[in-house]
Amino acid sequence: MRKIIFLISMSVLLLMGCAKPYNNFSSYVFNPENEHGRVLKSKYIDSLYSAYKEINQRAIPLQQPGLGFTSGQRCGDLCNNEAGDFWFYIVSPHEKPVSSGRYESINRRAYEVFRKKVPDIIHALKYAPSEKLIKDEHFEGIIIGATWPVYGSIGEYLNPKKYEEGDIFIPFDLLEKYVKYEIYMRDLLCGSHVFASDAGKQPEPVDICT
Repeated sequence: MRKIIFLISMSVLLLMGCAKPYNNFSSYVFNPENEHGRVLKSKYIDSLYSAYKEINQRAIPLQQPGLGFTSGQRCGDLCNNEAGDFWFYIVSPHEKPVSSGRYESINRRAYEVFRKKVPDIIHALKYAPSEKLIKDEHFEGIIIGATWPVYGSIGEYLNPKKYEEGDIFIPFDLLEKYVKYEIYMRDLLCGSHVFASDAGKQPEPVDICT
C-alpha cells in the first residue's frame, strides 16, 4: 500500500522507449559481480536508463560508473536489511571544495555536501523508477554516494590535496514522506543513515545532525 501511494505522488513515470538512447549510458552502469545483482540490472534496466536520462538533462555530476543496485550491506542492522533487499545506488561527486575551517568535522562537511546534493538528485530520480521497481517489496530506498575535496587555505581551494567520501542511505518510507511534503529536507537528512571517511578508507557511521 505504501508504494501504491508513493506512485500517485511521483507524477507521470518516464518510459524508456520514449527517448533517444544516450551513447554513454552503459559506461555509467555498474556491472554486478553476483547473480542477484545481474538479475536486478536486467529486470530494472529501464529505471537505470531513466535515471541516467534525468541526471544527464540536469547536468548533475555522475561517476563513471555510478548507477546500479546494491544490497546495502554496509548499513547492516541500522537499515534492517533482510535477504533479497536492495537499494538504488547513485554516485555523484561534489566538485566544489568544502572548508575545513567553517565546517570543522567530517560530520558537518558531510551534512553540507548532502544538503546541497540530495534535493537535486531526488528531484531527478523521482521520475525515474518504473512502477515494477516501486512495487518490489525488496526495494528499500536510495543510496547517494559522494566524494568531496576539503580545503583549509586558498592554495588548497585551488589545488585540493585532501578528499573525503560518504554514502547516505535514504529509506523508502522517509523518501515517500519527503516527496509528499510531509517532512522537510533536514528531517530527511537527519532520519537517514550516513557513512563517511577520508577517501580510500572504510566509511564509518556518522551523525550529521548534532
